[in-house]
Amino acid sequence: MGNPKVLALDAEHVYWSASSSVTAQLQAVWKLPKHGGQPTLVVRDLAYLVSIAAFEGDLYWSVTSPAGKIFKHAEGSTGPTELVAAAGYPVQLAVNRHGVFWVDAAGGTVNRVAADGTGKTVIATGQRGPEAVALDDTHVYWLNNGSEHKVFAFTVMKAPIGGGAAVSVVGDQTFARGLALDATDVYVTTPDRLFRVAKDGTGLRALAANESVTGAPVTSRGRVHFGVSRPDGASLMSLALSAPTPTPVATGLKQPVALAGDSSGVYWMTADGTLTRRCD
Repeated sequence: MGNPKVLALDAEHVYWSASSSVTAQLQAVWKLPKHGGQPTLVVRDLAYLVSIAAFEGDLYWSVTSPAGKIFKHAEGSTGPTELVAAAGYPVQLAVNRHGVFWVDAAGGTVNRVAADGTGKTVIATGQRGPEAVALDDTHVYWLNNGSEHKVFAFTVMKAPIGGGAAVSVVGDQTFARGLALDATDVYVTTPDRLFRVAKDGTGLRALAANESVTGAPVTSRGRVHFGVSRPDGASLMSLALSAPTPTPVATGLKQPVALAGDSSGVYWMTADGTLTRRCD
């Protein structure tokens, strides 16, 4: 279960993708109860897997080749079903009670489909390099990582989950690595900074700077967490929203580090397959 790619959470389980035992080019997805126990293999030998998401015991994932597709493995089922046959280039998924959402990086669209595969809807078109997506109960948020005049620039966008106009939340003249949400704010990591901005686009602030940030942030229990690269390995940084600066909660980690967080804590997995949870 080494070389993990991504983590996902639902109310009861932690899910992760890692290299299949057959070949490093194929991925398997495992799950483990949050309270501990033995890992269970959910699905294996997936080629070109790029994203996983979970909700109420059901696992969703996207692949990008030979065609972009989205699959679902319902809890208790004997195997996966193809949820979306033509998903473009679905680089990231997010799921909640309103359905399955994804960004098509090649087509420049943000999309939704019901959990049973019906009602496919295009929420936004003409997006410039959409690469990440996150949800709250009323809106879908995504990250555009396009270039303008050969200069990378990110924009955080949002639109109502039920459909409506897409609007810009915030942007900056740099490349962004990922985004996360809490009840009131949006968090964005760039190669050297962590930003926070209110969901209405006000109060943009850099919470951390001059860090070698390695991926997307996650939020958990009033904190925001992000990974950084250090000479002795990766570190997991944590910032209480009332604190002035982030502090390391784990150092010397074997890269890569996959992160996920929710109200139960922050979870991370290192290159050797070690899964850790921190609850404070």
